[in-house]
Amino acid sequence: MKQQRNKKTQQQCCTYYAGAASRQKLLLCVALLSPLLGATGAAQAARPPMAKPATVTAAKTAGGAAKSDALPIVYSANFTTGEELFQLNKPEEAIPLFEQVLTEVQPNPAVYVYLGVAYYQIEDYQKSLDICLTGLSRADTDHKILAYNAGNSAYALANYSRADSCYTIALKADESFAPAYLNLANAKLKQDKLEAARENYVRFLELDSETPQREAIEALLALLDEEIERRAREKPELVILDDMDAPVEENLAEIIEESEAPALAVEPDRKSTRLN
Repeated sequence: MKQQRNKKTQQQCCTYYAGAASRQKLLLCVALLSPLLGATGAAQAARPPMAKPATVTAAKTAGGAAKSDALPIVYSANFTTGEELFQLNKPEEAIPLFEQVLTEVQPNPAVYVYLGVAYYQIEDYQKSLDICLTGLSRADTDHKILAYNAGNSAYALANYSRADSCYTIALKADESFAPAYLNLANAKLKQDKLEAARENYVRFLELDSETPQREAIEALLALLDEEIERRAREKPELVILDDMDAPVEENLAEIIEESEAPALAVEPDRKSTRLN
């Protein structure tokens, strides 16, 4: 079951490149980078890493500032049991309990992270995305982690533009969040935005200089430089289009409004999540 859940699927990343050789080289580099996009094991290599809960000391506003008047975190029986099942890697059993938590008067804010990850683990990426966006509509949740996870779910759905937007929101919350730069770079590359992809790969290496994937990323950067130079020489109009780059949806309210995820009442927070 676990191997089935973690089975990876490769997707093409290029829309146009100079000949089959260039395309194959870039696809090979992206395949080598894939483990950085996976969750805990190599078998999940083709999917971005989700985030798992970590204890925080105080409730936060959407901007991350602590709130002195925050409501206490509630650990209901459903939440506690769901959390235990989640830690035992039993997402199918944890999901119904977390869904029950959402119906409680004062649901634990961490439930949005747990539930989003659980749906992601069973490969229901749309539900994972919807839950993350619902959590983002609240002021008491960890927006950095939820936006990051929403990006991963959108990426798994091949909605690279939405993934791009979500990773950008996560980076607004934490400009030093290295994994988001890597995933954003891959999302840019999937959209054939080579210059933007290059910038984000470079930023990732600056923040995580010891990454075991450094050699693979540097190889990809070399290929990107070659392709960018080729386009500038042979097809300058492609470079112009890449530089213009359509504006990314960075407004959280607009992204939530465009989704069909229902907005719930604002309540407290204390847990964040990053699944490595």
